[in-house]
Order: sequence, then C-alpha cells, then structure tokens
Amino acid sequence: MASVQAPTTVATDGPGTGPGSIKSALFGLFLLSLYLALFTLGSQVPSSAFKEFRSPYEFMMFVLTLRESSILLLGIVASCLGTWRKRNQDATEANRVAWYLAYTSAGIGGAVMSGIAVGLPSIFGQMTSLFDLSRSGSDGRGQQNYTTLAFLGSFLAFLSGYDKTYFDRVIAYVAKRIGLGPA
Repeated sequence: MASVQAPTTVATDGPGTGPGSIKSALFGLFLLSLYLALFTLGSQVPSSAFKEFRSPYEFMMFVLTLRESSILLLGIVASCLGTWRKRNQDATEANRVAWYLAYTSAGIGGAVMSGIAVGLPSIFGQMTSLFDLSRSGSDGRGQQNYTTLAFLGSFLAFLSGYDKTYFDRVIAYVAKRIGLGPA
C-alpha cells in the first residue's frame, strides 16, 4: 500500500505570494500608502477637533488622530510591511505559513512593539515630567516627540515583522538586564 505524504507547505494564495508578482507589488504599494496616510493624519490633524464625536466618522477620526492609537496603527502597518518584505525576499522560508497567519502575527507583533515604544516614554514622562508628549504647545516639542515615537515604534514593528525572532530577542535582552534571565 502506498503512503500519502502531507504537503510541506501551506497554500499561499493571497497578498505577497511571490517575489516580482504584480499582486505582491500592489499589496506592498497599498501598505506603504496606508502607512503614509496614517502618519499624515496622526501628525497633522489634531485629535482635539474630534474629542466630542457625534457620528461614526468623528469617532474614526478621533481614533486615527489620537497619538497613542495612531502610533499603534502605524506599528501594525509597519510590521505588515516587514512581513511583506520578508515574504518577497525569501519565498521558500517565509511562505511556509499561510499569508493570513503571517500578517495576523505581524499585526499583533507590530501592535506590541509600537505599544512598548509609545508606552514606556509615556510612563516615564508622566512620572518625571521630562517629556512633553502632548502635541500642544508653541515650541513644537510635542510634535517632534510624536514624530520620534512614531518612527521608533514603526522601526521596531517593522523589525518584528521582518524577523519573527526579533521580539523574543528584545524580551530576552530586557530580562537579562533586569536580572530575570540567564547571565
């Protein structure tokens, strides 16, 4: 009796199915355009204009322009860009997982990494009053801090989407530094 071998790869129909494909290029262009649109909204439109939302549109604009949620959304998209880049760079290794699982994992990892990037300075800023993380003020420090946090969160999220072991290495490094991990 002949044995049946299970396939070694999962079907990868979906965005980013292979290097050089039109479908993949359009998906990458969509992700990059979405990133630029989210960054522009988050950095240029004040969320105070939508604080008292009376319609779903105003609520959506409030979420898109609020500093914390804007940076988290940027991180999710940046992580998906990292995953898209990895899947196009190495089609054999990266495509062993179905595309929807890869991008879902990237979205979660991107949200966590950008959440860390925006959360830690916010906590330290509130505790020590060293940072002005609001976007108000006449000196522009708040806007510079938003831009810095957005790019830092996006960079960390991109790396976590590109290299799935990056998040594990960051956690191991932090645990070692605070004395919880192996020396």
